[in-house]
Amino acid sequence: MSVDPLEPRARVVVADAFPIVLLGVSTVIEDDPRLQLVGKASTMAALLEKVIAEEPDIVLVDWWLASQDLKAMTALLQPDLHRTSLVVLTATENEQEKRAMLRLGVHVVVSKQTTPSELQAAVWQTWRDVTAIRNSAAEAG
Repeated sequence: MSVDPLEPRARVVVADAFPIVLLGVSTVIEDDPRLQLVGKASTMAALLEKVIAEEPDIVLVDWWLASQDLKAMTALLQPDLHRTSLVVLTATENEQEKRAMLRLGVHVVVSKQTTPSELQAAVWQTWRDVTAIRNSAAEAG
């Protein structure tokens, strides 16, 4: 994949409770030159610390991990972390559950059945869309 070296990269923090999944998802992110892995976490507390320290554009978190501490997940969506978009990975195929995640403030829900390239595209497109909206709002304001 050819990427313009002057084009900014989306900064991503990945979180999952299972080390092998965390490694795999992190590798998928690292393999895309449009994305920059800036942190990994295996607990919600560690994720919050990483988000505060790194100020990522995207947090890619496993829904099971996030749902274990909804208070911490909600903290990720606070206005003082306005640059960060939340992308959730989930094994559920239940549309009602996915809609509930979106109602909580999750930006994008991605199935764990997706391919690595589809995950990369979803993360990149989320960042591009959110960046475009923010730039448009800044120009209008």
